[in-house]
Order: sequence, then structure tokens, then C-alpha cells
Amino acid sequence: MLNCFLRIFLITITFSTILFANIQKDKIYNVAVFKNWMPYYSVNNKQKPSGFAVDIFEEIAKDIGIKYTYIIVENWNDFWPLVDSGKVDIIPDISATKNRKKSLLFSDPTNTFEITIYKRATAKKLKQINDFYNKTVAVVNKNVGVSVMKRYPQIKTKVFDNRFDAFYALLSGEVDGICYPRPLTNYSLRKLNLDDKIIPLSENLFEIKRSMGVISHNIELVDKINQSISKIKENRRYAVIYKKWFEKEKNFEFSYEQIFYLVVIVTLIIMGIMSLIIFYGIRKKWLITEKGLKQELDIRTTKLEEANEELKKLARIDYLTNIFNRRHFFDISKKYFEISKRNNTKLCIISLDLDKFKAINDTYGHKVGDMVLIEFTKIVDLFMRKSDLFGRIGGEEFSILLQNTTIEDTLIVSEKIRKKVESTSLKYEDKTVQFTVSMGIVQLISENTVDELLEKSDLALYQAKENGRNTIVKYDSKIADNYKNKKS
Repeated sequence: MLNCFLRIFLITITFSTILFANIQKDKIYNVAVFKNWMPYYSVNNKQKPSGFAVDIFEEIAKDIGIKYTYIIVENWNDFWPLVDSGKVDIIPDISATKNRKKSLLFSDPTNTFEITIYKRATAKKLKQINDFYNKTVAVVNKNVGVSVMKRYPQIKTKVFDNRFDAFYALLSGEVDGICYPRPLTNYSLRKLNLDDKIIPLSENLFEIKRSMGVISHNIELVDKINQSISKIKENRRYAVIYKKWFEKEKNFEFSYEQIFYLVVIVTLIIMGIMSLIIFYGIRKKWLITEKGLKQELDIRTTKLEEANEELKKLARIDYLTNIFNRRHFFDISKKYFEISKRNNTKLCIISLDLDKFKAINDTYGHKVGDMVLIEFTKIVDLFMRKSDLFGRIGGEEFSILLQNTTIEDTLIVSEKIRKKVESTSLKYEDKTVQFTVSMGIVQLISENTVDELLEKSDLALYQAKENGRNTIVKYDSKIADNYKNKKS
């Protein structure tokens, strides 16, 4: 009988637990939030709550999986009747006082309510609580600051209906400080842009731990809330929410002094940049100028070198035929003559003269005469070696010096030139111009100077003219004797 009773009892307990769990799972919790108590609570025009306490609660509710609806409360006086009547299940953020613990269970702390004194930023001498002795500090009616200041009878207090009246009383000099919770004060000062004019002491006078309040019979819900609080603090989600509501937002507002220094720094930077631009501009211009001068100098040097080369060329090259002129031909001939004498090598000279060249000039003009001279030098060049010298001695007279060449080979070269000239004709307008050449040749034997050799080749040339032109005569002693007889 006893065993049967125990079984029925256990089944009843188990069923009740399961039923209670399902009821709790489907339960919609009523959550009380205050209409305007920032940064913890606020309600917008669409009746949507926000604030630090709301964000923390919603993060926990999401984590433990509970459903909820918000009940908006105007002030603390309207709050407690709802708790006593059971119309409120959860308060997201509230301090755990002795009286409140009679109606509510409290979670682990979610934040700390620090109480301190605020002063004017210009009050440099007020650094700690003792400095406020015999001075007046503002407190707000029904705020924890009233009870905190009772611990300091040396400090006078003045009660205000709200924190904002207390702020302006401090700024006007009516009071010397304000005793009020840091989170609420810091938030309000930032919104009013007074956080650089009203500042807190570094020390706290009192600290209150604030927690989440739950109806007293729901211990299981408090345990779940505590586990979730630990979790969101570990995963830094708590830090993100706290920073959102309590830390000062970074802005880019500057004091007049900061603006002055900023302007000075920017001006110096701009001046530095301008100086660099000017410096590099001048340097670039100088480099360009230097480069330009160098280029100009190089150009002038090149032109001077070209002019010098041209002068050298004019000094040794005949301007019309582009072969050696008389002076250069004689200078080089003397050197070749000395080499042949010293090395006992063969050397021959050919003296050439265009036949009846004066008649060509008289008949066709000097332009045609120049054409004949140019064409003649081109023909001779066809038969010249690199070691041979070819020069214009004057007018229609030319000379050729052949190194390491016998008189027989010289005759062969001379004959080739003569035949080529004889077979050449020039076209000028509607006329055909033909010309021939006479030549005298001589070989170095015992002559002491190149002038003697040239004189002998000239005598042979003279004899070729006497023989009827367009012919070649080799020098011998008879030619010299014949020339002497005619001269005498």
C-alpha cells in the first residue's frame, strides 16, 4: 500500500514539473521599463523601448528563449503598485535594496552605479571630497545622492527637482558641485555638450550594484538569467552594449586653442610643400638650363669640329671634283716618294691633261666644263686602288701616284683610263659633249725628289700633246733632250 502511494506521488510530481515547464516555456513575461530615464530606459514615439537596460535584457531573453511584452511606466511611483499586484514579472535594471528584496529576486549585477561629485572644469582647486567642505553641493530630490551627501555634514546641500536644473545652477555659480550617479550625469552632459564644462572628481563616494529584478517565486528564471549574464560578458557582447550607451562618442570638435595650433601646423606644412615645390622647380629649371647649356655646348662643339673638319677637307680636297688638291697631293707624294726611296720599291707617276678643254669651255660654257671635270674624275676613280693618290693639280691638269707599281702596269692602267674617257660622252640640253685625255708616265729610278719625278712626267705629257693628243707617252731621256732643243 505504501509503495503504491509513493509511486502515485512521484508520478504526480513528475507530471507537475513537466506541466510547469511547458507553462513557463509558453509564458509571456511582462517587462517594466521607464519612459525616460536615459541611458538605461527610453521610449520613442512608436512606443518602442531602448537604452542600456533594454539592450541587455533583450540579449538575455534571446539567449534563454523567453517571450515578453513591455509595460511602460512613467515614474517610480507608478512602478511598485504593478509589482505588488503581480502585473510585472521582470525589471531589466534596478538596484537591490532591502525593501525591494521583499518583492523581487535579483540577478547577478549587470552594471555599477557610481556616485560622485561633479564640478565646474574651471574650478582647479576642487580636486577631492575634502575640498568641498563648507561649500554647497546640489542633489536631486528622491535620488541616491541625497542619502550619500548625508555622510558628509561638512558639505552644504541644495535640493533640486531634476538633474538639469542642478547643472545650470552649477554653471551659474549658485552651487559648487553636484552629487549624482556617473552614468546618468555623463550621458546627460554629452547630450547637452557640457562635458567639457562640468567634470567629475576622480574618486567615487558610493557604488550601487544594479541587477535584473524578477518576481520572487521564479528562482529557475533567475538562474537562467545569471548564466546568460556570464555568457554575454564572456563573448564581449556586453562590452559592445556598454560602449554604445556609456562611452563618449568620438567627435572632431576642437577648442579654439587646438584650432589655432592646427592652423599653424597646416600652414607650416603648406609652406613646407610650397618650398619643396619652389626648390624642385628651381632645381628642375636649373637642371634644364644646365642640360640646355650642355646640349648647346655639345652642339656648338660638334659644329666647330665639323667646321674644323671642313676646313681640313678644304685644305686637302678640291672643292669641285672632291679629290686631293695640288697642295695635299704634293705633300703626300713626298712622303710616298721617301718611303719608296728608303725601301727601294717601285713608284710611278702619271700626269694627265684633258685635251682641248678650253674649247669645251668656250663652246658649251663653264658649267659644261665643270661637268666634264667631274665626270673625268669619276672615270679615273674606277681604276684607282686605296693605296693610289689622285689629285687635281690645276684647271684640267691631274696627277696620279701609284705605289709598288711597275712602268708596264702603269701603262696598262693609263690605257684603260684613256679608252674609257674616249668612249664617254655627256648629254647637255640637245648637245653631246665628248672629250679625251693625254698622259705622260714616269717611273722612279734615280731621282732625288718627287718634284724631279713630276717634272719628267710633265715632259712626257707635253710630248703626248705634241704627238696629237689622246695618247700616252712614257718618259725617256730623248724627250728631255727634245724639250731642251725646242726651248733653245
